[in-house]
Amino acid sequence: MSISNLLKSLTVMSLGGFLGYTSIQYFQQTESVNRHLASLPISKLGGEQNAGYLFDIKLDNNDFAATENEVSTIQVNVQALKDVPVGITYTWNLPEDVELIEGQATDVLGNFVAGETRHYTLKVKGFSKQLRKYISFEIQGEHEQKLIRREVLVSSRYEDSMEYLVQQNEVRNQRKLSGKLSKPKSKFDIENVVK
Repeated sequence: MSISNLLKSLTVMSLGGFLGYTSIQYFQQTESVNRHLASLPISKLGGEQNAGYLFDIKLDNNDFAATENEVSTIQVNVQALKDVPVGITYTWNLPEDVELIEGQATDVLGNFVAGETRHYTLKVKGFSKQLRKYISFEIQGEHEQKLIRREVLVSSRYEDSMEYLVQQNEVRNQRKLSGKLSKPKSKFDIENVVK
């Protein structure tokens, strides 16, 4: 291959790259010019990460009604992992057809000391095992000039929720560590495989 053919191909590639770059800059919308990660405000994910260092939120074994006309009790346990000052609030977000019977829908958490656990209970009507519905428990505010936001979903069919699966897995792991859970025997067990 001659030098002139090499120079021609490099010139064509350079010209194509230049034209492509300038055309993208020309047709790009002006609204999105400075839209890079450093210019964006902290996201929901960032608020969740910040809250993860401050709180551990677990659903308690909730008492859900069998029908929509009965009262269901929902409880969430919040444990402070670090000292948290006053100013962070919690909110129960209820569906439109769920009626609040007892408890505070929104309130301030108050001053939390590291290791302290508080229980937040809500009694509602229209939230039962009969129909799948969701109620969320949300903590939000600011701590050390950082956004704090943590949300937990409560399903009326508790067995279908991810929190239930996580809690069952934690119980199973604790039993394994204490030696109370033996290896399940099934027809697919490695000992039953013919070698």
